Amino acid sequence: MRKKLFLIVIIMICALSACKQNQNISFSDQQEQWIKNHPIIKLAPDPSFAPFEFIDEKGEYSGIAADYIEYINKHSSLNIEILKLDNWNTIINEIKAKNIDMLGALSISDQRSEYLLFTEPFIDSLGVIIISDKLKENVTLEDLDNLKVAVVSQYIMSDYIETNYPNLELIKVENVDEGLKRVSFGLVDVFVENLATSSYYLKNSNVTNLRVSSRFDYDLKFRMGVRKDLPELKTILNSALSQIPKSEKQKINNKWISIDQGLYMIYWYAVYIILAFIIILIVILSWNRALKKRIQIKTEKIEDELNQRKSVEEKLKILNEQLEDKVERRTYLLNETNKELEKSMYELQLKKNEIEETNLKLEISIKDINDIQSKLIQSEKMAALGNLVAGVAHEINTPLGVAITAISHVDKMNEDILKQIDSNKLTKNNFKNYILNIEKSTIMTMKNLQYAKDLVQKFKQVAVDQQTREVRNFKIKAYIEDILISLHPEVKKYDVEIILECLDDLRIETYPGAISQIITNLIINSLKHGYIEGNHQIIKILINETKDMLVIEYSDDGKGVDRNILYKLFDPFFTTKRGSGGTGLGLNIVYNLVVDLLLGDIEAQSEGIGKGLTFIIKIPVTER
Repeated sequence: MRKKLFLIVIIMICALSACKQNQNISFSDQQEQWIKNHPIIKLAPDPSFAPFEFIDEKGEYSGIAADYIEYINKHSSLNIEILKLDNWNTIINEIKAKNIDMLGALSISDQRSEYLLFTEPFIDSLGVIIISDKLKENVTLEDLDNLKVAVVSQYIMSDYIETNYPNLELIKVENVDEGLKRVSFGLVDVFVENLATSSYYLKNSNVTNLRVSSRFDYDLKFRMGVRKDLPELKTILNSALSQIPKSEKQKINNKWISIDQGLYMIYWYAVYIILAFIIILIVILSWNRALKKRIQIKTEKIEDELNQRKSVEEKLKILNEQLEDKVERRTYLLNETNKELEKSMYELQLKKNEIEETNLKLEISIKDINDIQSKLIQSEKMAALGNLVAGVAHEINTPLGVAITAISHVDKMNEDILKQIDSNKLTKNNFKNYILNIEKSTIMTMKNLQYAKDLVQKFKQVAVDQQTREVRNFKIKAYIEDILISLHPEVKKYDVEIILECLDDLRIETYPGAISQIITNLIINSLKHGYIEGNHQIIKILINETKDMLVIEYSDDGKGVDRNILYKLFDPFFTTKRGSGGTGLGLNIVYNLVVDLLLGDIEAQSEGIGKGLTFIIKIPVTER
């Protein structure tokens, strides 16, 4: 007998051991190696998300997810360590910063999928709307337009409402308890959360003036969340969840989400008493009385059903009337909005027509301004050419005058020698002196006529360059010296000394007419706007060469320019001599020649009034 008992005990122990072994969670060799490389997995639970997970009064991690984590820790090689943080926002920031590895219970959303991976779901719930019991009518998602809606910040309901109802006024709170209290105190109109969490807090808090208004068809599936850089951990957790027995899962769920067991037992006790009473009645009373009783019960049930149907019909009628009122009110508002929109469209079309008419007038005005500007620029060029002609004429006058004087002297000597010949008074010595004087006069005449010829040739070249736009290879220093000769009479009036510094053999290939126009306009600008006649002044023209760039630094020591108007110098029609014949096109022509024709750059510099003006010109050229 004892042997049999011993064998039975041994068999029971083995069976229990086998059951316990069967409850262990196993992983693949690769997964076990990963767990070995990651001996501690850090989980930060939401401190106020009961019954799914929360920190209880003793400071312990509790809830459905906590029981799942405890089971996995106990029956597998995983070691999940709990970190307690203040609130959900802090937890989200920490997992984004990769300071924790996983989360215990949350739902999928597009926002969270950017930084988390999710396991298979292990808890289900529904979305509900919580309102004050002072509101008689139920509120649905479609009725939230003009209401203050509270949601927990960064919870799935917050993401769901923001995505599907972006026009709602959302008030974000830190936790569920705060959201319920805000509705209770009248600070918000409704609070949206899942059914399980809301029911738990309503049951376990002192808030008694709230009720569930309505549920909505949003299936909440809660999962464990894992950092996106730990996909192996997600696979391991899925394997662990799938190996937890269904009985264990049901046990955990029943522990946190179940109906009141006391009421359940009272209900069945009442049922048993009624059944016993009916049995006694059946035994004691006759069949007829029992039948009568049944008929009466059925009649009452039918009356109750009829009353309930009538009540439901009345409620449906009221709801239909309310719906019709809402439809009528929204139709009226829509018609009014359409009228306002049509009015706005009409006014917009009028403004569009006005703008088009104004644009047409502006186009005509701009065309007229461009025509006038072109004519003024041409006039400016002709004026510059006139100055060139006047300068060359003045320069030619001196050598021609000397040549005429020499020829007149030769003519006088011819008369004197003829008189000596007629009177037979011509001596050898007088004739020799005559020949010498003739030779000197001839040489003087030839030199001055040659000088005049060279001036005319230079004038001709400069004039042709100014009137045509042809690229030519030339020596830059000699060309500018020719330009300065043509400007000599105008420069002389102002007692201005022009210093030109440039390599003698520097040759460039560009538009000589543009160079002539630029130098002429800059000098005329300095004379008219920078200097007063009678004062000795200096203009410096420094020309340097770089690899593919010609740099001309033009500076005068005249009146200078206020630094606040430097940026206006190259604007068309801007001049400081408006009442003294200035057109305001000289520097604008210079700017257009440098930038548009020569593809260069020009910059004006001045330290202020009385400190002169400098122009830095950079022109890309082909060096020869």
